[in-house]
Amino acid sequence: IKKENSVFVEQDSNLNAYIEDIKNQIVSSLDYPSLAGELGSHGTVKVRVRILADGQLKDTLILDSSGSQLLDNSVIKTIRKLAPFPSFPSAAKRKEVVVDIPIVYS
Repeated sequence: IKKENSVFVEQDSNLNAYIEDIKNQIVSSLDYPSLAGELGSHGTVKVRVRILADGQLKDTLILDSSGSQLLDNSVIKTIRKLAPFPSFPSAAKRKEVVVDIPIVYS
């Protein structure tokens, strides 16, 4: 499991390191579902994550499916389990951040 270059929908120089930490936390927490492995499932899931300034997960959305519901659901389940995330740095002015993360299962 790896992440491709992520696209930040919204950028704030005070949040760049925060966003990178969140992406790394999500990707490093992902597991390849055993049934998906047995079925030979693979593909890229592109997920959108919206996080509020206090670290609460506002929502997640699959933007592009991997073609495997097992892989797609695994990403969503992992993100929800990780929430809440740390609060934004005090210098950040945004009330929420939106991050798109492409995740490759191969």
